[in-house]
Amino acid sequence: HFPVMLLLDDPINDLEPLASFQLMTCLFEYAKRYDRIIVVSMRAPRSDINQLLTKMTMLFYGEVAYSGSAFLY
Repeated sequence: HFPVMLLLDDPINDLEPLASFQLMTCLFEYAKRYDRIIVVSMRAPRSDINQLLTKMTMLFYGEVAYSGSAFLY
C-alpha cells in the first residue's frame, strides 16, 4: 500500500511536454513528502525534467557512463 521504492520504466514516453513535467513533478513531490525512492528510466530526458532529479546514472551500451549528481554544470 505504501512502497518504499517505485520503479518506473519511461513513464513520460508518448506524453505531451506539459503532462510529462506534471507527472515528474508529482513523483518528485511524493518522494520528498513521504521520504521514498523513485527510480525512473528515460530514453530521452528533457532539460525541464532534469531539474527535478537529485541523482542520475547514465548508461551507454550497458556500461555506466556517469553516476552522481544530476546537476551537471
